[in-house]
Amino acid sequence: MPPSESAIRIDLTGYPIILNPQDEDGQIPFHNFTAIIVLKTDWSEGTARYEYIDPNGVWQHVQQSIKAIG
Repeated sequence: MPPSESAIRIDLTGYPIILNPQDEDGQIPFHNFTAIIVLKTDWSEGTARYEYIDPNGVWQHVQQSIKAIG
């Protein structure tokens, strides 16, 4: 089987830091941001898909192409 094109994938998850009197480390067990970034192996371009909770508590979804500058 011939080799196929590879990619670099980066997964991110964000959690808010909110003071929680029942949990001394301050972490709340829900996330408010996720992102998946897929890049060519030379890091020159790719796509980013991310989701976040807006101030009204609604998940917003964004997908866009990304390209290196320079």
